[in-house]
Amino acid sequence: MKEKFVSITLALILLFSSIHTAIAAPSDTTPAVFIDGKKITFEVPQTVINGSTLVPMRKIFESLGALIEWEGSTRTVTAKKGDITITYVIGDTMAKKNSADIALSVPGQIVDGSTLVPLRFVSESLGATVGWEGASRTITISSAVKVITKVKRVVDGDTVKIDWNGKEESIRLIGVDTAESVHPDATRNSELGKIASDYTRKELTDASIFIEVDVEERDKYGRLLGYVYLADGTFYNAKLVAEGYAQLATFPPNVRWVELFRHLQTDARSENRGLWAKLPASPAPTVNYDPNGPDRDCGDFATHEEAQAFFIAAGGPEKDPHRLDADKDGLACEAPK
Repeated sequence: MKEKFVSITLALILLFSSIHTAIAAPSDTTPAVFIDGKKITFEVPQTVINGSTLVPMRKIFESLGALIEWEGSTRTVTAKKGDITITYVIGDTMAKKNSADIALSVPGQIVDGSTLVPLRFVSESLGATVGWEGASRTITISSAVKVITKVKRVVDGDTVKIDWNGKEESIRLIGVDTAESVHPDATRNSELGKIASDYTRKELTDASIFIEVDVEERDKYGRLLGYVYLADGTFYNAKLVAEGYAQLATFPPNVRWVELFRHLQTDARSENRGLWAKLPASPAPTVNYDPNGPDRDCGDFATHEEAQAFFIAAGGPEKDPHRLDADKDGLACEAPK
């Protein structure tokens, strides 16, 4: 009888442990959240319930430009942004967006005085685009206006041809760089470039995509510059970096999402994903620097390693006479073309 009681007790402990695990994920698995390029921190920790990330409602709404009102007697939150009014009663699985009903994946709740609601509900109810990068456990939210278009052809890993105002035009993905695969100088093409090109071809060929622009619409070559989103909200530029198909490339003033790309590249590199796992070990190139030589820019170097060696020989971050370290992080030409 004693053995039976012990068995039942152990079974109950295991049952309640599994229920707790399903309700609240450990803190070290909490996703990072970026809104319009900026990482958001919360006073109350995020909670994951049945696969849905719950976050403090006020922080997200205000980050997206909404105004919030709280009616304590009815436990009702009202958020307003432009012509959108969202009304939600804590604990319900339905909310109102103007006169339309919106379903929540799980009910909102109050934790330590803060109202927590599903992140995707908050963002999408305000018309934002929500993406999930599974490899790095990162959530992206973009409130920028986007243009929907169709991919006509993939050029390489970071450039595609799209239908733009009735014409076929090239668009270069901002903030990321894949290795070369179609360069006229065949010596600059690589297997890593082919892998990235094949991946983009698989993901984007004939796809309907959404384009977000930054400060500049075009580069000096006349190509469109954009952040690309898939129909399910996936931020494709970010996906390339998160999965190791591309690395960060800064092109000021188009730097809205640089903080996100740095976060994703650091994670991909630490986990040896994609190109970071395949980079061969090779000795650093040596450079004899001539201070009286011609001015150099990133286009003069075939690889980041070559540019970095020249950068150090020229005095490193303290001097940088050739302005090779645009973002002042001690790394020159992080993605030379």
